[in-house]
Amino acid sequence: MEYSGSTVEYETYYYENDSTEQTEGCRLPGFPWTWIIRTFLYILVVILGVPGNIALIWIMVRRLSVFRRPCESFVVNLAISDLLLLLGLLVWIDSEIHGGSWRSGWLCCKITAYFMALSMQSGIFFLTAMSIDRYLAVVHSNIYRKIKKKLYVTASCFLVWLVSILIALPVFRARVLTLEDSGIWRCREDIDVQLQRFSLVNLLAFFFSLLGILYCYCSIMRTLCLHYRRTRRQNHKLLRSIKVVFLVVVVFCFSWVPFNAFKIIKIVLTIMNKENSCTMDVALTGLRVLVPFAFANSCANPFIYTWADASLKKLVVRCLCPCLPRLQEVMAVSQTESDTHTDSIQRT
Repeated sequence: MEYSGSTVEYETYYYENDSTEQTEGCRLPGFPWTWIIRTFLYILVVILGVPGNIALIWIMVRRLSVFRRPCESFVVNLAISDLLLLLGLLVWIDSEIHGGSWRSGWLCCKITAYFMALSMQSGIFFLTAMSIDRYLAVVHSNIYRKIKKKLYVTASCFLVWLVSILIALPVFRARVLTLEDSGIWRCREDIDVQLQRFSLVNLLAFFFSLLGILYCYCSIMRTLCLHYRRTRRQNHKLLRSIKVVFLVVVVFCFSWVPFNAFKIIKIVLTIMNKENSCTMDVALTGLRVLVPFAFANSCANPFIYTWADASLKKLVVRCLCPCLPRLQEVMAVSQTESDTHTDSIQRT
């Protein structure tokens, strides 16, 4: 198979040649085989992420039937958001394997790009909602107890999805299928200055949401420290839930913040008509390098929850090995009988 050296980038999916590039201001080295690494990473993300998020949703829904906690409802919606990105990534893997050639039609070109934009927007908003929930539970516990949790969660999830769906619509509008002189169809972004500015506002909203999350956790840590100084007691259950949410937020930031920082640089340069500058080449190279790490966030959350939550770990073990609890019971009974038999021998 002849490979054209294209690459897929989140939101823009701007196809660039991976060979050595000469621009006005700088010369950047190319890596002809990076598409193999990208494709491998994308496939790995899908293999780990799809079953992981489906299992997480199933387990959390079972939990919600017993304990209706707001944070776990947000986790379910966050996992659904991750699945949207992974489903879109499946089609882009096919395009990556075939040298950037788009074989899935114009509607799939628009929908998959839209799913990925929707996933990023809803992801940061659900993490903000989870952080606000923990903030209210710790800092304003008296108010939090009076809130009707079911109405609060339903309204929050509905609002997050509604805002995310509307914010991601320009991506659907901008995505087009173009035919090159070589006869290859490409799924590209045809975006005017107005849409570029709108995309810039969306990315700034992403960083403002992160500032809100940072404020929530600073307030939480301050309140917990003051509480510990007064009582010398810790609420281990509350601390565990805060730790899980905090880990999810940290991983999300490491995955998406560098990518979106380069994305902002690219949009600003486009608005300033500096597409052929050295800085633009650096931004595009950064996007090419960072996009697999951004996508990897969609498969990370199930592993974080399983690692940090002991009860969830037990549920996962039961789901993967249904016979294990029964086997443990049999082994425990056998061990008890063996100990009893040994004691009787020693007495005789």
